[in-house]
Amino acid sequence: MPETNKIAIITAEELKRAIETNPELIIINVLAETFYNDCHIKGSINIPFEKLLEKTSGWDKEKDVVVYCATAACPKSQKAYALLQDLGFFNLHEYPGGIHEWVQRGFETTGPCKLDYLYQK
Repeated sequence: MPETNKIAIITAEELKRAIETNPELIIINVLAETFYNDCHIKGSINIPFEKLLEKTSGWDKEKDVVVYCATAACPKSQKAYALLQDLGFFNLHEYPGGIHEWVQRGFETTGPCKLDYLYQK
């Protein structure tokens, strides 16, 4: 079991590989639905941070879960990681680069991806 309060980080390349090799992987976008609908990692689901506790309450704690938000400066994925860790999830990673980095790298997304923050350097 990972050390408490230490965040297990996953890089963009590692996440891309995990998506290709692990069909059971759950990727959670913790942003508001408006941002998710604009652009998200293909295959990810939207559970806004405020609903995370409610939506994951009956989940298997052994599932492989990755949380992400908008950018490296966005604190929601770190908070989501801490919350899920406190709930007992232990195959858990945070993708800190967020959808911004994912788009910058040209990786596969869903949605029109029109919001300005996605293309700022």
